[in-house]
Amino acid sequence: MSHNQPFDGRRAVIALTCAVVLLGLLISAAVLRSWSLHGPLTPFSYMAAGTLYVLAPAGLSWRFLNEQFKTH
Repeated sequence: MSHNQPFDGRRAVIALTCAVVLLGLLISAAVLRSWSLHGPLTPFSYMAAGTLYVLAPAGLSWRFLNEQFKTH
C-alpha cells in the first residue's frame, strides 16, 4: 500500500471503533473492581457492567459527535 493514497476514512473508523471498545472495557472493569471491593459480585453485577460497557462509550461518543457537528 502506498502512502500517497488519498485518505478514505476507513482507518479512522477502525481506530475510533477500537477506542470505543477499549473505553467500554476500561469502564466496565473499573466498575466491577469497585463493586467487588464492597462484596461478592452477583449475576446482576455482571449484567450491569455489560450494560455500562455498551451505554457509557456510546453516550460519550454521541455527546462528542453531537458537539462536533453543531452548525450554529
